[in-house]
Amino acid sequence: MLPFLFLWSVALCSGPTGGLGQPDEVEIAVGDRKIKVGEPLMVEVSLLWDEERTGKKIAEVIYSSFLLTIRPEATESSSAESGAAWLGKFRLQEGSPIRYSGNALVFYDFLKETRIFPEHGRYVIEGQGWGRAAEAVTIEVGPAGEAERCALELITEPNDYMVLYQGEALFYSVENERRARAKAIETFKKAFQQCEDSVIARWGAARVGIELVNQLRRKYPRKMESIKAHVAGKIREPLVEEAHNYLLAGLGLPENLELPDEGVNMREEALFSMITAAEWKGDYEKCLAYVDELGEKYPEGKYGRRASQLRSEIETCLIRDESRYPRDSEQRGSNESAKLNTGWNNKRLAFVIVSSVVAAGLISGIVLLARRKP
Repeated sequence: MLPFLFLWSVALCSGPTGGLGQPDEVEIAVGDRKIKVGEPLMVEVSLLWDEERTGKKIAEVIYSSFLLTIRPEATESSSAESGAAWLGKFRLQEGSPIRYSGNALVFYDFLKETRIFPEHGRYVIEGQGWGRAAEAVTIEVGPAGEAERCALELITEPNDYMVLYQGEALFYSVENERRARAKAIETFKKAFQQCEDSVIARWGAARVGIELVNQLRRKYPRKMESIKAHVAGKIREPLVEEAHNYLLAGLGLPENLELPDEGVNMREEALFSMITAAEWKGDYEKCLAYVDELGEKYPEGKYGRRASQLRSEIETCLIRDESRYPRDSEQRGSNESAKLNTGWNNKRLAFVIVSSVVAAGLISGIVLLARRKP
């Protein structure tokens, strides 16, 4: 239900795995040193080991703990409190020395139930793990724009942020979780309608689109038959267009918006759901384009590494369905005409054969009668 909170508790009492021991150096890197209030910040943390000292690289991924502390730079005018973010998954990078890197999403502190950058100003990001402290990084947080202020006035509850991060609400009862998630989804819809230019509203829109696609999957378990019926106009499903529009907004998210759930990227997840939405709209050219983008931009991602398999499955379905249900009207007409001509030709052939047999029988009978005459 809440995997990242569990990992947080594990992180606080665990050290690096894989036998590498204490890293020789820790680095913090921030891609964008200037953001606005109401925008998330991605921070990359790298752990470095001297390859000669450690001898060998022994794991593609290590799970361990690293805690980031974010505090306002000491000023008399600031009333903001310190916040914290964490990460627990590091992936091996190419090159030397040995470098493992992981991303932390700095936006909301669930323990304090508050946003980490509540007001504009300068903030200092510090990090420490396994006795190694990284050099602090300072960033500038500008005032929220109109769109950000609008979204932040609507998205206020801890549950809203839980659904943004995890896609699930902060309840252990299944029924309560569903109700709380549905409430957050309605909040995200309202935020997107009123404040669509903000990152947080597009983030919420992506969550709405993913939820609607999941509803489609539950409602129509016989996927391909249902899609063909929808494309042919035999059924009308408003969820399709609604999901498509919200997901399209979600594709406007930053490409590096990685969530603390096994490294799931928010835009990658929206792109994966968009493939299903495009299938339902019958736009297979766009569908395959989304699959290719998924593989190109997120080759190591949860969904991106399945891009080749997805393309193969979609192409196989298209080949099978085109032979049975061609989408082009001229092709369909020519197939029906060919079937009709084949039918007439078969009837003509049968008539010729029967006629020949009958004629042969008559001739044989006449010959026998002629031989019996004295």
